[in-house]
Amino acid sequence: MLNIRILSYLIIIFTCLSINTVFSNENKILGKNAAPFSLFKISDDKYYRIKDVIGKKNVVISFFGTWCGPCRKEIPELQKISNKLSKDNYEFLLICVSNIKPPGSSKSFKEKIPTIKNFIKKLDVDMEVIFDKYNVVWRKYADLEKGSFPLTVVINKKGKISYHKHGYKSGDEKKLENHLKSL
Repeated sequence: MLNIRILSYLIIIFTCLSINTVFSNENKILGKNAAPFSLFKISDDKYYRIKDVIGKKNVVISFFGTWCGPCRKEIPELQKISNKLSKDNYEFLLICVSNIKPPGSSKSFKEKIPTIKNFIKKLDVDMEVIFDKYNVVWRKYADLEKGSFPLTVVINKKGKISYHKHGYKSGDEKKLENHLKSL
């Protein structure tokens, strides 16, 4: 009887520690200050500076690669959300990341401006697209243990990361839209 009681306590303690580890790993980026960055916009070769937007708008960022299948599904959904929300309060930004190894590849994929422009044209979106040529900004925002594309990040007006999600599956856009409406 005593062994069962001790075993029960050990199971409870182990479960609590496991849950705490899962939640702390999952949320280690949430609530942190957004990392500053300046990158070239694809549209006009001028710099996009996140510091110019923080404090004025909530920023939705999708990190993507032109080779990424889930990105092709997520980006049109982001466009739909962008069309519903006020441009005065929300800014949607697509960041194409280069020099990344796609899953199953042994080589880094180097994105090229014409390929990015063609990719965006086919998806028929009008969100700002910027180029993370050396994946510097990606490394600042990604959970490198998970590391999958797309990566969707929301930076609230206070400059804090309020949403952070690797990957995309149908239905994620509803969760994102509900989050944005709560800001």
